[in-house]
Amino acid sequence: MLLDSALKPYSMHKSDKIHIFLADSTKDEHAQFQEMIDQMQLGWLLTYFENGAELAAYLESETKPMPHMVFIASQDSHFSARDTLRKIRSSAHGRSLPIAIYSSSASQAIMYEALLCGANVYLRKPERFEEMSATFKKAVQTQWLYYADGQDMDIFLLSV
Repeated sequence: MLLDSALKPYSMHKSDKIHIFLADSTKDEHAQFQEMIDQMQLGWLLTYFENGAELAAYLESETKPMPHMVFIASQDSHFSARDTLRKIRSSAHGRSLPIAIYSSSASQAIMYEALLCGANVYLRKPERFEEMSATFKKAVQTQWLYYADGQDMDIFLLSV
């Protein structure tokens, strides 16, 4: 499959399956992301973290499997996306991880803050499940773009 072969050179763990990490305190979001993955039937794995602090702590380990991509909710009551990004980017493993921030907000200030703190892509969460699923899939399929040096605002805001 083209997708799998495109992602493998950038894999930071031993698993052959695409592994996605999600940091969000909302159980409904966990269920929605799992449903998107299940409907795509691509065999991707999803690991949930209740908040950014748990995610950042996990990623500090040098022995645990690393994901292909991380999705972080911009609104987290326990640990802000800004704090999560800074913590992840300060670790050896976290510097090169593709990280997407997602939010229902289209605020330019939130987007720029995410960019400045180290996010690779910002997903404005559509209201319809089908659009969110397509946006999520596109983010994972194009995650190789996020390994390039520097940031490109043309690919930072992702929508379908």
